[in-house]
Amino acid sequence: MTTKPKVFITNKAGHDFSSAELFGDLVPVTTGNINVFRPDRDLFRIQEVLYEFNPEMDYLLLSGNVFANAMAIAAIYYAHPSHDINYLVYDAKNNTYLKHTLTRNRNGDVVFMRGEKSK
Repeated sequence: MTTKPKVFITNKAGHDFSSAELFGDLVPVTTGNINVFRPDRDLFRIQEVLYEFNPEMDYLLLSGNVFANAMAIAAIYYAHPSHDINYLVYDAKNNTYLKHTLTRNRNGDVVFMRGEKSK
């Protein structure tokens, strides 16, 4: 049985994310407002949802609150420090999602690789 990739949406709040389904099943990590002065509850929720993140096949769709994005990236990176992390970013100009990958080069430096557009 083949498992379908998941697209973890860092903050689902008012946008249509249906075109990201080309990459996998949509999973909201947070919804609505993020309390940047009391991030403990949001961080707990983020870690709880991202426990299911499989860096070999899943995507993190960056959306909404910068703080939610930062906590989600950190949670995945600390849980999977030796794996690449796939990201989706919406390109409003072209009405499509761009796939990017956070990886390491031969020197061990973290690098951001720009990938392909969705169709």
